[in-house]
Amino acid sequence: MINVLAPGANVALFRVDKLAILFAVIFGIAGIITFIYSHKLRSIRETLIEIFYAVCSIGIVFANDWITMVICWEMMAVCSWFITNEVRTPQGVGRKNVYAVERQFLQLLFYIRIINAIPILIIVSLFELP
Repeated sequence: MINVLAPGANVALFRVDKLAILFAVIFGIAGIITFIYSHKLRSIRETLIEIFYAVCSIGIVFANDWITMVICWEMMAVCSWFITNEVRTPQGVGRKNVYAVERQFLQLLFYIRIINAIPILIIVSLFELP
């Protein structure tokens, strides 16, 4: 196992082991395939964002602590937002409509989950745990 230390600190930001290398190779191959596929079909901006998305996913694999993982995860979320909202091509306009419907469906599922969790929280709060 190799630890990559942050400059000026005694904290390891990234940890490299055999399983992390395996998943990094898998994510790297997926990123290369995506780059080759999208290079001719999409704009340079979207291609660069997809490359950064792949790099962030590899950052999650090598993260040593949860703060580094959350930072890489949030950068992936920002990249995916830019990718899904790229509407400079006719394909992007149709894709944006599809993602809007999916987002509304996921919000509905989230609200259903919250509504189902309220009775469980009330029941748990009524009983005293040992």
